[in-house]
Amino acid sequence: MRHLLAAILCLALPTAATAQPAKGKDYLSLVEVGTDPDTGARKASSVNAAEVKEKRGYSPGAESALVFWVEARKPESGPAQVILAGERLRYIVSSEAPKQKEFGPWDPPEPAYVGSPWQDADIRYRGSRVECISDAFWCWQTWSIEIVLPDAAIRSMVTNPKKKDLPVSLSKRRRVEWRTPREELIATLDKLGVLAEFTQ
Repeated sequence: MRHLLAAILCLALPTAATAQPAKGKDYLSLVEVGTDPDTGARKASSVNAAEVKEKRGYSPGAESALVFWVEARKPESGPAQVILAGERLRYIVSSEAPKQKEFGPWDPPEPAYVGSPWQDADIRYRGSRVECISDAFWCWQTWSIEIVLPDAAIRSMVTNPKKKDLPVSLSKRRRVEWRTPREELIATLDKLGVLAEFTQ
């Protein structure tokens, strides 16, 4: 997964009835539309517009990387579901790396928090993976994450041009770990044709 984190491109931004044109980015052109292989629902993803954020430290063990992008899914019947999909990477000493290299999905007991004002949001870990290269001192562990965005948080963002981004906390309120640009959210909904579900 480290390769995905390193390879994600920055670029981006939208068009929509309630959106204001942003300067220098075109998210709409970067959003991909396809079909979810598990459910058959139509899906739009802004993964090509995501920018990796790195936290530096005094050693690789203190460094980490985080990236989120928007995914909107529209089943044949029923409302659209919008999530923030993401990955978190951190380095670990190879001697401390677990012998098991892959871990399955799990649901933490505590929610994530999104929006302003903060709202609880269901967070799920799709799984994690540990990767080591030969005899390298450091390995990396990557967690795949998804946060289900509450409809109220989405509506508040897309209908209020004064809100520039959607703050996200993975652990506790008021500790912002990610900000999803409003334009990225709008462009993803618009490309899938579900923006009206959140503006009416």
